[in-house]
Amino acid sequence: MPKYLILLIFILSTLQAQSFLVSAIPLPKTYVLNTDAQDCDNECLYQLIQDERFFSFLAHAKDKIDDPFLNDILLINTSLFNVERMRQYTELKVAMLLPYRVIGRYAYSTTNAAFAYYLTKNRKFELRTYHVESEKLEDLEKVLLKIEEDDFHYVIAPLTRIGAHNVTSLDLNMHIFFPTINKGDMNITTDYSYYGGINYKKQIESLMPYSSTPLTVFYDENALGKKLTALTKDEYLYAFDQNITKDRIIFKDESGEALSMQEMDDLNLTYADKPRFYSFPIAKRTSNLQSRLDKNAKIQNGSFLLNTPVVKSAMVMSQLTLYDVNVTNVLSTQINYNPELLLLTQTKDREKMLIANSINYHNNIMIESNALLQNNIVYDWINYATTIGADYFYHLITSAHREYPQEMINNQIEYPISIVRPTHSRFVTVEIIKEEILTEEDFSEDI
Repeated sequence: MPKYLILLIFILSTLQAQSFLVSAIPLPKTYVLNTDAQDCDNECLYQLIQDERFFSFLAHAKDKIDDPFLNDILLINTSLFNVERMRQYTELKVAMLLPYRVIGRYAYSTTNAAFAYYLTKNRKFELRTYHVESEKLEDLEKVLLKIEEDDFHYVIAPLTRIGAHNVTSLDLNMHIFFPTINKGDMNITTDYSYYGGINYKKQIESLMPYSSTPLTVFYDENALGKKLTALTKDEYLYAFDQNITKDRIIFKDESGEALSMQEMDDLNLTYADKPRFYSFPIAKRTSNLQSRLDKNAKIQNGSFLLNTPVVKSAMVMSQLTLYDVNVTNVLSTQINYNPELLLLTQTKDREKMLIANSINYHNNIMIESNALLQNNIVYDWINYATTIGADYFYHLITSAHREYPQEMINNQIEYPISIVRPTHSRFVTVEIIKEEILTEEDFSEDI
């Protein structure tokens, strides 16, 4: 008998117990979809309330109604049924113009970069890819007219300079962003053309204060390698003449004015007092630079600038050590801002290296979103530029705040330049150039 009494008391106490803990699980939201093709004005809304068709009322009602009574009814019913209002967004449609045979893997990686960006916006969007056979004018025009016919007015086009020139010459009434092209490389532009390519000329210019005589350039035998080497020579001679290089000796006349190159020649100043520039191409199958480096007195005690991809750059730096070349420093542009450099070179080979880098602002959400798609926007500047282009278009379409702070000036994205040094396991910032565009706090100190 006592044990039944105890059980009865326990049951009664349990029934009378009250919990004061609030569940951490949120209440479910109710979404009301409007399936009625007919519009509903205020008179219609009043009729729906009178007929007690409250969900039809909620489906037809806008976020704010100009009638105070209807607006109050809307707020009451929204709260009562825990309704989440369906937002009316501006339509977000962006096209990708992709010459697969020309740009190779970038047809996929740039698409992934744009897709990853819009995916983070948590809203409906349409990103459609259009394949173009070549960058010939007629092929591009055909596909662009199709894009226009499909009602796309914003296009991301990772093309070469030839393709960008042909697209621009069509002068179509659509916004086109070229992540691969710098505006300075274009002969013609339009108000609807935007450019995201980095400025190699400014990068080389930013390296000149670190250079010393002689300056020896190794370059790849492709169009980019030759272009960068020509820019390097021009910038170096100008920097030397303007007393910008690291070791320039200034010779002045009696009035205190610096001597020109011609005046230096007339005075028979020694060979060491003049700028010395050497450039050597590296053929595709070259693996030994002994003829260029071993016991070459001309290139001793100077700077080396590498206009070569990362594998060839690693080979050059290892052989500078192998042949005991006295190196002031090794310089390079964005072309060698690549984590593979840290794997392919020894620490001692790269300890005097400086790289001009334009990928300075990082958005962790965008990085992680791209990582899910096995895409890289931390080191790959074309994917990075595509992300900024997607961000700029999102801003134009929705008027939303931009995620990336790089300015669009005269239809060209302006990238601040930082000088970075490859250390044991990462790239560390040495100096930030053009700080007027971004503050130092906006930069990652190291990757």
